[in-house]
Amino acid sequence: MLSILAPALLGTVVLGVNRNTADTGSVIERTEYEIMATSLGISIIERATGMAFDKNTISADISAATSCTPLASLGPEFGEVDSTFNDFDDFHGFNTTVYGDSLKFKSADYRVTGNVKYVRMSGDSIVASAGQTYHKLLTITVSSRYMPDTLQFQAVYSYWYFR
Repeated sequence: MLSILAPALLGTVVLGVNRNTADTGSVIERTEYEIMATSLGISIIERATGMAFDKNTISADISAATSCTPLASLGPEFGEVDSTFNDFDDFHGFNTTVYGDSLKFKSADYRVTGNVKYVRMSGDSIVASAGQTYHKLLTITVSSRYMPDTLQFQAVYSYWYFR
């Protein structure tokens, strides 16, 4: 009787180990995709915050928020492309796909979008503003069909003018 039950018990244990190994492998793979998506999102945020606050602040100072780009005109200037962005709000309307063949993970493609808006403080919250302010919020969204979640990264960039 024991010689009949022993192979059945061994088979059950082996199947359990194989299932756990497969589950661990898929978790590791998903985590690697999310790490790459995080790297993409943060690198775009860092790139944007290294640029001028506004096209009107590239070579001169402004003394009034109304001198900034109007809300309806946020985004790249005419003819400007990703490689020639020169101010923070150029990332408004940003939309690109980073293909896996240029990354470590050959099968993963990432869709990256950006949105910029003027914001202001209201109590403890950051809220959208209907007009120009000295603060802009950049939201970068990264998604992939290989990730169950869409990742979102945000940064507020402020302009300071000292007299």
